[in-house]
Amino acid sequence: MVNRLSVTASAQPSPLPRSNASAGLLANMLVNTYVAHLPLHRQEMRYARRGIHLPRATWCEWKRATAALLEVLPPPRAQREAFFIGETVGLTDKHLDERVGTTVRLHAKTASIAVTDSEGHGRVFYGLLRHLASTYQLNRSHYTERHHG
Repeated sequence: MVNRLSVTASAQPSPLPRSNASAGLLANMLVNTYVAHLPLHRQEMRYARRGIHLPRATWCEWKRATAALLEVLPPPRAQREAFFIGETVGLTDKHLDERVGTTVRLHAKTASIAVTDSEGHGRVFYGLLRHLASTYQLNRSHYTERHHG
């Protein structure tokens, strides 16, 4: 007589408390909603055709709770393409002081910035640069008129 032992793997914990929704299901729901522009009622019908009946309130709660989880993610880091030479930018220097400067040169990972309150310039990673709202639109329109129009 053969003794067969069945082993069941434990399920991955859900990112949401008191929920059975896997991370893959939640990611699928968000991709279908925001990339494929598929409303929740259509996603609900899709799963119902496969024999999985989930109330609309469950879908809405999952979407709300997943959005709350994603709020804690930092915004994407600034990239080289976001800046132009001559723009006024805010930056955090190596001593974590807030400064204002003008972009002088754009490199692959850093930008050379002429700091307003000191002589010379320094190199700063794009992630540490911020556009200043008051000068951003002025510089962008000036650049566009000068170089593209």
